[in-house]
Amino acid sequence: MAAVGWFFLGRDSFARPSAIDRAEQLARFAPEQNPDAHRFYVPVEGHTAGRTACLRYRVNGGQDSSVKDFRATYRIGGPARVDAAIPRAVADGLTGHVPSHADLAFTDIDEGVRREVYVVYSGKGAGSTTKSGARVYVYAEKP
Repeated sequence: MAAVGWFFLGRDSFARPSAIDRAEQLARFAPEQNPDAHRFYVPVEGHTAGRTACLRYRVNGGQDSSVKDFRATYRIGGPARVDAAIPRAVADGLTGHVPSHADLAFTDIDEGVRREVYVVYSGKGAGSTTKSGARVYVYAEKP
């Protein structure tokens, strides 16, 4: 059966990264780039163009999936900006609806990659970094 898959898909198809994989790698969000976290979030969507990447995550809210845990997992530090404009490049790179503003935004640099993280809260407990669900948008740029 594997030989049939190889014939139809080609010999490199299993090794070829998806658009999401490429975006995670560029943004330094891939699981193997964060081994100390012992966990990772799976993006809903991802896109790369040149030296930039856009990702969208869905955070459910609660003890196991929260904005606070997301930030800790990917070592996103720094002070939060409130009511930040989401760059147009994020909306242009992703197919789903991207709002023009986020409730919170964080900027950091990881291994030379500038990452901007935008949080849009939703559902019960809106605004709580541990209780609220959220959509998290990432814009990353490699120099």
